[in-house]
Amino acid sequence: MMDISKYVLTAVIITSAFEELSDVGWLMYAVGIAGALIILGLSILIVYLTNKRT
Repeated sequence: MMDISKYVLTAVIITSAFEELSDVGWLMYAVGIAGALIILGLSILIVYLTNKRT
């Protein structure tokens, strides 16, 4: 899941480099970064809970 988080963030950066986002540009950045952070947080939680059980 950590890789998925990196891919989401990379997709936002690449999209902004190739396409000019006019009025909703800030929304695209906010949703992309928030999604990446949520996925990263979930993956860290899963790794923590998995290592705690062992």
